[in-house]
Amino acid sequence: MFISVAKDIATLLAALAALLYFGYKVFAGWLLLNLTVNIESERQALSGEDDHLVVKIALAKGKVDSVRLLAAELQLTTPERSDITPVTRMIGSMERLRFPLGERAQWNERDSGNPTLTLSTEETMNLCEHFRVMSGIVYRIEVVVQGDRFRDRLLPSLSQWRGAAIALPTKFAEM
Repeated sequence: MFISVAKDIATLLAALAALLYFGYKVFAGWLLLNLTVNIESERQALSGEDDHLVVKIALAKGKVDSVRLLAAELQLTTPERSDITPVTRMIGSMERLRFPLGERAQWNERDSGNPTLTLSTEETMNLCEHFRVMSGIVYRIEVVVQGDRFRDRLLPSLSQWRGAAIALPTKFAEM
């Protein structure tokens, strides 16, 4: 009888230890979606008053799960000039194109049956945007990406990732 009670207590302690372990892991962020947002910019003089600003956004998926990319938005602001209105733009290349098997991609049509792109573990995706900006002004580039777990139908939750960079004027960038 003593062995039976000891076995039951050991089983209960093992179950409690497992519950505490996995509870801590969930609390500490185990299995959170991880995505790196890396922003690079290139700026070239267009005229005396305007520059071309090209922004490249690299999304790199970490080692945990896949992420379904739902939306991305980019904002340009001028930290030193409050009189210039911020430019906000949805990044359009976040949608899956209609691409029937054996046919050409329909570049102007969204795939209505499966509209979102998915990044698998350790996969990278590059996005880019072009802006015509005023010369001689520092611009702050901010990106926000929204996504969720591809397979999480029971407990859906949106995740959000952000990144920022500074684009210096071409005169300062050449020094």
